[in-house]
Formats: sequence, C-alpha cells, structure tokens
Amino acid sequence: RVGSGVVKINGATTGVAMNAPFGGMKNSSTQTYKEQAGDTMMHFYTLDKTVYLSP
Repeated sequence: RVGSGVVKINGATTGVAMNAPFGGMKNSSTQTYKEQAGDTMMHFYTLDKTVYLSP
C-alpha cells in the first residue's frame, strides 16, 4: 500500500502532466484538479524546455 498521488512502474509515460499539481490527497487535498484550474494554472507551473539527445 502506497499513500501517493501517482505511481507508475515500467510505464512508457505517466499519463499525467507532472509539472502541474493535482490538489493533494486525503485531508491535505485542496480538491482542485488541473482540469478545473485550466490554462492559467498550467502556464503558472510550466516552464517549457526542449532537450535533444543523440543516440
């Protein structure tokens, strides 16, 4: 049992935007999710960065 927000093991992607908070868990939750807060929150918590890697 893990008291955690998001746990992925051996997954290609998390399937969520890890750069945006999702409101917390249990009693510490703000009950606000990124889908409810919209673009304003995403722009506030997002810093775009492009990284190129060569094989």
